[in-house]
Amino acid sequence: MALRTIAAAVAATTLVALPSTGVPVLTGPDTGTGCVRTLLDVPRAPGRDDVINGIHPVSEQQVWFTGRHAAIQPWVLRADGDTVSQPVQPVTPLGGAHYSVAGGSFSSDTEGWMLTSNYASRFTTPTTQRWDGQRWVTVPLAISPDPRTRWASIVNAVVSVSSTDAWAVGSFTRPPDGLSVTGAMIQRWDGTTWQLVDNPADQLAGAGLEALHVISPDEVWAVGRQVDPLTGHGIPLVMRWDGHQWETVPTPGVVAPATLTAVSGTSAKEVWVAGGQTMAGTENLAEPLIMRWDGSEWTVMELPAVGNALLQGIYASGDQVWAVGQFALGLAPYFLYYDGAQWTAEPAPGPTGPGFRHDYRAVNGAGSEQIWIAGTVLDWNNERALTARVIRLTCASEEV
Repeated sequence: MALRTIAAAVAATTLVALPSTGVPVLTGPDTGTGCVRTLLDVPRAPGRDDVINGIHPVSEQQVWFTGRHAAIQPWVLRADGDTVSQPVQPVTPLGGAHYSVAGGSFSSDTEGWMLTSNYASRFTTPTTQRWDGQRWVTVPLAISPDPRTRWASIVNAVVSVSSTDAWAVGSFTRPPDGLSVTGAMIQRWDGTTWQLVDNPADQLAGAGLEALHVISPDEVWAVGRQVDPLTGHGIPLVMRWDGHQWETVPTPGVVAPATLTAVSGTSAKEVWVAGGQTMAGTENLAEPLIMRWDGSEWTVMELPAVGNALLQGIYASGDQVWAVGQFALGLAPYFLYYDGAQWTAEPAPGPTGPGFRHDYRAVNGAGSEQIWIAGTVLDWNNERALTARVIRLTCASEEV
């Protein structure tokens, strides 16, 4: 269905990066949120095919971004106010033509991670690269207890908490090709090594985790997808760490196939998850899905109709929530905004119309006054050119 078709179409496209504009562009106030939007200039990557898929604020004005370029090379950016620069880049090992890049995370200027793997070995031991403030160091993830029967081979997201604490999530797969998913995988960094952490879905065929969010040491949430044994359709998977163990948090029924790709929250009683479900009355179109956890039950949010789209990022701060995603080719893109009472769809800046595809993969902030959104715009009319985008929302204080 389109939950996967949208992403697959982008991945299969040959993309060419465009030169940066040279100056930040002020686009004016966002009509629904009262925030002023600034489209920041993004420098060209060392190669091409620029993609930004992660935002990691370490202060109100200082933000790290992670992604890839040249389809397979890791790419890191840093914003200080309006200035976006390229610091020391992660290392691409020998055999880089068979290299892959997943997510990244920074908890400070001296502590960060990138998920990186060489295809030749990724089905048995994917790797990470760790930033210590001066250089990147390759660090292997934990291997499967029995590599003959299952591999710890797919890692989709990482969250850096401190120099002695980080989490990573993904999936176990079955040898010899790693194509069959055999359970959800969770790993934790203790300052020295990565170690596998037991979870209730680690033996659940078809289950995988796509994203995680750390609220506190005893409040960590992870989301993804599992397979309904009765229908064979994908349905949401949510798990919570209580400081001692992981537990599955049952979710309400949605229109399957469905998946979750993002999670955010401020407390054990305020957690938001986002992704996509099948558009009612269709078999191959997706529509945004957002659910809210209040500490005891879920509420499926009523959202504005924005067409065939899959949400990929969500950020909650106070009573306000922002969500961003990927829209089908030719559709006008929107940012979804919750003001504490209702959701609205705010038009995203940039070109629209036939041939354009907007793919916003991340939204994050340091509070509710500075919100960052990142992604790409594909121009099918211009040799399928891909432009990386960073947008800053400067919002009035809630107390004003």
